[in-house]
Amino acid sequence: MFEEHTRIEVDLFEVTDTDSAGLALLLEWITWANHTVREIRFVGTPEKIDAIAKTTEVDHLLRRGERWAGFIEAPTE
Repeated sequence: MFEEHTRIEVDLFEVTDTDSAGLALLLEWITWANHTVREIRFVGTPEKIDAIAKTTEVDHLLRRGERWAGFIEAPTE
């Protein structure tokens, strides 16, 4: 689905029901993005996710997902 995209922005503004499983999913997406050399960025992260991430000391990983894991050229048609 994201094969042609090197930068992905996930809008979480309308997410209302969150828990640690939601945080685990975001961390899994970050891992996937890093392994496939993509940039992933979350906007509108729910306060509860931020709080769980801070409490479990993984909040830095959410920000880390916004950085490039490496350099690749944008896909060409």
